Amino acid sequence: MSQPKNERFQNSDLKIAVESVLHDYQAAMIDVPLPSPLSTGFADLDQKLDGLRAGLHVLAGRSQMGKTTLMLNMVDHICFEQKVPSLIFSMELKVTEIVRRMLFSRSHLDPFYRDSKAHLVSKSDLSRLAEEVKKIASSRLFIEENMSFGIDDLVNTAKHHQRENHIGFIAIDSLQLLRSPSCGCQSGPKAEILDVVSKLKHLALELNLPILLIVNIPRKSSPWRKEHVKGMPLAHHIKYHDTIDGYFDTITSIYQPKYYTEDEGQFRAMQSLAKISICKSPRISFHQTDFHFDKKIMRFFEMDESERYSS
Repeated sequence: MSQPKNERFQNSDLKIAVESVLHDYQAAMIDVPLPSPLSTGFADLDQKLDGLRAGLHVLAGRSQMGKTTLMLNMVDHICFEQKVPSLIFSMELKVTEIVRRMLFSRSHLDPFYRDSKAHLVSKSDLSRLAEEVKKIASSRLFIEENMSFGIDDLVNTAKHHQRENHIGFIAIDSLQLLRSPSCGCQSGPKAEILDVVSKLKHLALELNLPILLIVNIPRKSSPWRKEHVKGMPLAHHIKYHDTIDGYFDTITSIYQPKYYTEDEGQFRAMQSLAKISICKSPRISFHQTDFHFDKKIMRFFEMDESERYSS
């Protein structure tokens, strides 16, 4: 008698759930306190997420919605403000680009200054930059840049950093660019994604830390036309959601409804509203909050923060 089609995936979900329960139980038996959740730097988001606890956390959205920027804002707060050694795996941005964005964003300056036709640098600008350079240079931020990370190499690299640098937070950009050579070309993309996600979940449990994973949500048609972007992307819009959802502790999705003009792929304005949705496992609670995105300095603000900043 043939096995049900989804039995393999159901067994995988059950296995990871059992391991998660045993992980917490063993920690309690040897009187090891679970690590406190990390703050994202956004009070409302922290409240709805209950902070970033040890596990696999997803930051999802369509292309060009600010996922990487929001991830870097979170790393900024966790590493530089909370002093938690942090590790970034980047498969899109180079190390110099990440550092440049973080440096200028923290200084509230335009990281794309070379695009400006006229840019006057004041002494106060240079003073702020110099101060932030010192903070970043003395921080415990580690960045691994590779355009084609294999999941096994990523796991081994993360374990090495944990042993050598005692990292407490990992950010990965992004799921779709990770590869699983162990699956083979005949397994198909669904099996490959499952293998990657399951290994990331195991890694988070083994190292006992939160992993923030960027996940791209595909567009069904032209990305620039308003009628094809109908509202906030949600957890079930993630490709192969039915297979991999059980591995995610939280899913945060981001959407900027007025980020583009209707006819061209051009930015509408330097500042825009960003809608954030949050759901935790099991997917019975759903929350929404609004952020303000300032493209000029590549930084997100909670609405009350934005109002204080603009004044």
